[in-house]
Amino acid sequence: RTVTGVQTCALPIYLNKNSFGGRSAVTCYTCHQGSVEPAKTFSFASASEKNEMEPEQETASIPGVEQILTSYEKALGGADALNKINSRVTKGISVDMNNRETPIEIIQDRSGKYLSSMTIREGMTSTRAFNGKTGWMIGPRGTRELPPQMSNELKNEARLSTIDELRDLSKTLHFQETAQVNGTQAYVLSSPSGDHQSVQYYFDAGSGLLVRKVVTIETMVGDIPKQTDYSDYRVVDGVKLPFLVKNLSVDSHEYFIRTISSIQHNVPVDEKRFEMPPAKK
Repeated sequence: RTVTGVQTCALPIYLNKNSFGGRSAVTCYTCHQGSVEPAKTFSFASASEKNEMEPEQETASIPGVEQILTSYEKALGGADALNKINSRVTKGISVDMNNRETPIEIIQDRSGKYLSSMTIREGMTSTRAFNGKTGWMIGPRGTRELPPQMSNELKNEARLSTIDELRDLSKTLHFQETAQVNGTQAYVLSSPSGDHQSVQYYFDAGSGLLVRKVVTIETMVGDIPKQTDYSDYRVVDGVKLPFLVKNLSVDSHEYFIRTISSIQHNVPVDEKRFEMPPAKK
């Protein structure tokens, strides 16, 4: 059959009707991904290595959701240590898929405010921020307010600990499976996180720490994942934090490997930095 003049196959219609109750779980793009011959997997944009989900490993005893969250909070340093943190300033280097190194500074505040600033070239900076209500950015093209979806992403980035995000999802969070991440077993918790979007959290079965987060967005052309891996955890002021963060995305512009050089807690932050400056005329 054809849709808007493009030849399509009937298999997705058959599969969705007979296997998924009419829900659009399979599309032409699921198999073909823009090619005449069907593709086997949906690939991330990557600088030099393939990203393949490792095979699952069965486990005799599966902990409950609350047990996994409690272990995670304890692994981070415990509720008392986490509650003592009111602000965080993180500095490091972000490397894109073209191996360009960019200095980055990230500010998070318990009030829900967030700012990231990158020096991209010749002293020019790219800034994204959330002032507690709306998000905005400054780049080579000037200053602009961000749409609601992007603002919400920055709102989530403002959280000082992922445990707060997980507690907010506690009513819908459920155990999904066990999986292998970098050769070790991980427990996977999953939850819807908005319209046509879900999120999966991978917790190392031994340490209890979060080692991977995958956000999956349902679109007309298929499910699009964005994966973030966390490693090299170190203790800062009694709290364990990842000093290596790797982001894999279908969009090559969202690919990065971030190496942290310093983290400071409870330092004074100028509130004006979170406010969107007026656009230059």
